[in-house]
Amino acid sequence: MSQVRTNSIVPVGGIPAGASGGGIIQVVQTIKSDIFTTSTSGSGSFVSITGLSASITPRSASNKVLIFCDIQAAGASHVNTLCSFRVLRGGSTISASLGDSRANFFQSSVLCLRAANDTNSSFRFPFMFLDSPATTSSTTYQLQGQAEAHGFHINRTAQDAASNNFSATSISTITLMEVSG
Repeated sequence: MSQVRTNSIVPVGGIPAGASGGGIIQVVQTIKSDIFTTSTSGSGSFVSITGLSASITPRSASNKVLIFCDIQAAGASHVNTLCSFRVLRGGSTISASLGDSRANFFQSSVLCLRAANDTNSSFRFPFMFLDSPATTSSTTYQLQGQAEAHGFHINRTAQDAASNNFSATSISTITLMEVSG
C-alpha cells in the first residue's frame, strides 16, 4: 500500500492573499466514562475533575489549540444548584475563556442550573474555545468545576438510582485540535 506523508500542501501558485492557515495538524481526545462526584460547598473553590484532562504538543508556537469540552453534569442537591466549569492550561486559568469579572460573581466558561426536585436529570454542557498557547512544549488542559452548596456529579444524575428503565450513565470528553496559525 502506498502512503504520502507531508506537513503541509501549498498550491503551486502559493497561498492566496489573506489566507492564514486553519488546517488541522493533530487531534487528541480523553473520554471519561466513570463517575466523578464532589461535595464542595459554596466556597468558590474550583475542583479538578479527575480523568478529564488532555495533553498536546504543538508543532509550532504560532499554532492554536481548539478545545472542545463536552461535560455531562448534575448538581448534587435536591434543591436548585448552580454549577460552573472552566478549563485550565498548564495549571492556570485561560482568562480569555472566562466571563467578565464582576463583584460577587464567579468567573467561569460554562454555567448550569439544576431546578428544584429534578433529581433524575443530568445536563450536557458543550464548550469550545480557540486557545493560543504560544509554545512547542507539551501542554495539559484540565477541566474544573464548582457548585454552590452541595457539589456536583459528572456522568450521573443527582439521585443515581437504577429504579426505573430510564436510568443511565454517560461520558464526558475533552478534545484538543492543533490548528495551523
